[in-house]
Amino acid sequence: MARPRSDSTVQRKIGERLVKSFSSDLEVPLEQEKKLDCGSSCTVKVDGYSANPPILCEAWAHHGPPRGGQLYKVMTDALKLIFVEKYLRKRHRKILLFSNEDARKPFIGKSWKAQFLRDYDIETKVLPLSVKQRHELIEAQEQQKW
Repeated sequence: MARPRSDSTVQRKIGERLVKSFSSDLEVPLEQEKKLDCGSSCTVKVDGYSANPPILCEAWAHHGPPRGGQLYKVMTDALKLIFVEKYLRKRHRKILLFSNEDARKPFIGKSWKAQFLRDYDIETKVLPLSVKQRHELIEAQEQQKW
């Protein structure tokens, strides 16, 4: 059975691998898909979390430069990291993980998005994919094009 065009299973699985790889690089166990309490009736799920050392991260599995609303998906992830840090009342290392340099490029340099991330101490990291993962991701993105 063919997957629906909007299916993001491949991206979610690769995002999980990005967090796992980053956790290994840091030599810090990051909890994946961690739900955190942020206020009386609000929970927020982050892709990677550590209480000690305090780390919050979001992963974006995308090949190539972002288009249109994809830029704002990443910025929403950045806002989520700031929001969670505020409610936890503890300074955290905040990181956005990308699967390639082209996906990260709009968030570094001289754009307002890049300056926003710097002003709020949000790091950007690229964790390259294996050839197989890259092909799976490109195939999934092609299927999702309308």
